[in-house]
Order: sequence, then structure tokens, then C-alpha cells
Amino acid sequence: MSDHRRGITGAFLGLLLGAVYGLISNVINALVLPDLPIYVDPGQVVFSVITSGLAIMAAGYITARPHSSLRGVLVGALAMAAFQIVMALLNNQGGGLTQSFGVSYILFIFFLPLTALLVGFTAILRLGVNWHYEALAERGFDRLRLLGQAWGGALVVAMLVGSFAQYTVEEKETLIKVNNIIQRNLITVDAKGPLASVDDFQNRAVSEYTLSAITGGMTDETGATQEQFTSVTARFANGLVVECLSGRTLGQIICAER
Repeated sequence: MSDHRRGITGAFLGLLLGAVYGLISNVINALVLPDLPIYVDPGQVVFSVITSGLAIMAAGYITARPHSSLRGVLVGALAMAAFQIVMALLNNQGGGLTQSFGVSYILFIFFLPLTALLVGFTAILRLGVNWHYEALAERGFDRLRLLGQAWGGALVVAMLVGSFAQYTVEEKETLIKVNNIIQRNLITVDAKGPLASVDDFQNRAVSEYTLSAITGGMTDETGATQEQFTSVTARFANGLVVECLSGRTLGQIICAER
């Protein structure tokens, strides 16, 4: 087969992997936490599916095109690492000359380790392409079975990698606590606990809302992280937005209107 044809197959496989990864990574929390109204941004889902699909499609073409599998895996990993480095530099354009130099140096140091990590991913891409053409050499049911294993295996890998985007244990615990606080306050006459600080919560809040969580840290003057906080944002259907923070030094969850 021609190198170009093999590259096209890799591109299609990469497109499938990227699209499935982009979808799963954005909806995994809603799937694993079905009892909570987890926020899913449809626009972000579409954007992630498109961008992840296109990016890994390019990686698939680069990885599959060379005749040598080893060369394809290495070149693909180098290309993906270089792309991520360039994107990180572009995102830091507003950081000033000194900061940009520092970021560039750090990224250069991590280029080879990043490439090494991506070798596993590009190896899966190339393996899927090789299995695809091995399957085409068979006939009848064996061909269909091997094709199903090659492309089905790629789907499973993409879903597995996408599932790593789910919330941490601490974030899940905080989401459950905040949801319980909201539910209790929706059925009481006067707001109690953390939501007492939200002006007229009972009359302004509605029963339809979504929750999202993110973990951040407080740093000192040297930039070292001193304390990590989990922030949960509750978006109510009528436009009310409440943010709740949880951390070891806080002692209890605190909430405020945002």
C-alpha cells in the first residue's frame, strides 16, 4: 500500500479517537454522577469534539504515513509534543518578555519527557492502523472480526482516556455536600448555613440548577501552593449564580453570590 493511503487511514482513526475523547471528557462527570445536576456546556462539547478530532486526525496521518512503524510512532510523538509546546507559548504571549523566556525554558526542558509520554499514544494509533491492514488481508468473517477488534479497540482506548477527565474524589465530595445544602435550603423558610450569606436565597432560587467544580490553590510570594480549595458553582435556571468554597483551613463550606 502507499504511504499516503496508510496516512489517510491513520487520519480517520485519529479523527475517531479525538472525537470520542472530546465527547467523553466533557460528559463523563454527568455519567458517573447521575444523581447530581452536573453542568454540561453544549458549546464546549461541540468545540472539544471538533478540535480534538482535528488535532488527533493530523497526528494519526503523521504517525501512520512512514513505512517504518517505529519511525511513525517517534515522528508522531515529536509532532504532537511540538504542537503542545507552541500552543502553550501562544497562550502565554501576554506574560511579558521575562515571563515568556521563563516559560519557554521550562517547556524546552519538558519537551523530551512530553514526547516520551506521547509515544504510548502514537503507538496505539500506529498499532490500530497496522491491525486494520492485517484485517484487510483476511477474508469473510475473519476480516470483519479483526476490523471490529481494531476499530473497537480504538474506541475503548479513547473512552478510557476521556474518562480520566472526571472530577477528583475531593471535588465529588464537595459537589455532593453543596447539592445537599441547596436541597435543604430550597425547602426551608429561612436560609441556613453557608447559603445564609446569599441575599433572599429562598425567594430568588429555583429548583432547576446545575453544578460544576474546579480545584484551585492559594500561593505565597514565592509562587508555592499553600492551600488548595475546591470551588463549586451552582447555576440556577433564573440566572442566579452561587459559588461555594471548601478547603481544609476553612473549616466549613462558605458560599456567596457571584
